[in-house]
Amino acid sequence: MSFKKRLIGSILVFFYFLVFIFFSFSYKIKLLLSLPLCIGILYELLQFLEFKDIKIYFYFFNLLFFFLLNLLNLSSINLGLIFIFLLTINFCILIYKNILDKDTFLITILISLYLYFLSTFLKLNIKELIYLLSIVWTTDTFAYFIGTKFGKKRFTLISPKKTIEGTLGGVFIGSLISSYIFFILFKSESFTYIDLNIASFLKIFTLSLILSFLAQIGDLFSSYIKRIYNIKDFSNLVYGHGGILDRLDSLLFASVFIYILFQILPGS
Repeated sequence: MSFKKRLIGSILVFFYFLVFIFFSFSYKIKLLLSLPLCIGILYELLQFLEFKDIKIYFYFFNLLFFFLLNLLNLSSINLGLIFIFLLTINFCILIYKNILDKDTFLITILISLYLYFLSTFLKLNIKELIYLLSIVWTTDTFAYFIGTKFGKKRFTLISPKKTIEGTLGGVFIGSLISSYIFFILFKSESFTYIDLNIASFLKIFTLSLILSFLAQIGDLFSSYIKRIYNIKDFSNLVYGHGGILDRLDSLLFASVFIYILFQILPGS
């Protein structure tokens, strides 16, 4: 894949999320903007489905219930109901079509899980979105460049191109940069620990480290799925970058943690 294509794809992705952030004041507009993401996730996961005649059921009912459930704008405590409802609906489809094989069962769980992750992503406000994006993008960027230049030891067989040097370097530098961004974004908030001093910076840096590692885990989880099905990318829907899930995997995993965390932080 050429650098030019990746650059164009990166610009397109950047502007999409810029629009997403710009409309963060309106939850319903964000929900509409999530439509291509939702369809893309379904398209990429349903490609593994052996029983082609039930695809239409998965498309229709998952889209319908994803939007209906998210229109309820559930609180963080009840947000898990989205996953439970989607999983129940998908299981009902399998029961109705009398399909019980383990591969379809796995795909059913993955669809419900990723759409739940997308639901938590929608709940993030503008500052939380910028903070999350800064963690994921800086971690990925520095992990790539450090791994390319200094990487020697393979990090995991799940993703052969990842190196220990690149992963640790990306997590550390990404956490440093995103911690600074956190202070810029939230300095006017009423958090009880946000005064700019060493102790509070270490707290935010620890939070950024956790989120950065979660982003890496999300990436590895998707890589593991692709390894199971022996594919390089989930699709070619994102120009120069593969599929929707290839771009969202890190974001969606970390978004669950960051949303719930910001609901329980003191002073939030």
